[in-house]
Amino acid sequence: APVPTSPPEPSASLGLPLALGAAALGAAVFVGLRGGSQAATFDVLQSESLPLEQALSNRRPTVIEFYASWCEVCRELLPDSVALERNFKGSVNYVALNVDNSKWAPEVTEFGVQGIPQYVFLDPDGKLQASAAGRVPQQVLQQNFQALAQGKPLPWARVREAASQLTEDKGALAAPRSQVQPRTHG
Repeated sequence: APVPTSPPEPSASLGLPLALGAAALGAAVFVGLRGGSQAATFDVLQSESLPLEQALSNRRPTVIEFYASWCEVCRELLPDSVALERNFKGSVNYVALNVDNSKWAPEVTEFGVQGIPQYVFLDPDGKLQASAAGRVPQQVLQQNFQALAQGKPLPWARVREAASQLTEDKGALAAPRSQVQPRTHG
């Protein structure tokens, strides 16, 4: 009668290279899924956005986001803001203005910012096309960015959702214009 044979023992010398290969593959997939990019933070948003003066002079459409780090809605929408800035880089300028910086008081007043976040959509000539404030659905922002990039009319001209209120004792309206804070942009 035939004698059953057991499968050969795996070689111990294959274990370490196999484990290292699996770890490397896992790390590559993780980095690939993240796009190798930084996580969404206000510092990332600020560092990747254009200075206002440059955005208004380069003949591209511009989106200005007025935000503050204390704003719950701003924090909630931060990943969408960073993703939109990255997706439309080169075709739509993205400018992030922290309303806690008194340097931006004239812009807060000029664009009538009463709640944040507020997104202001400007054509290549710097003319106001639309604004959206509060917890704006990502689809609305995406469609407006796309229309700006294509030079088409914006489908969402004025959107107002739940927002953090900007009062005269908070943000850019609270401090004298001469105070420049660490996150001064431009």
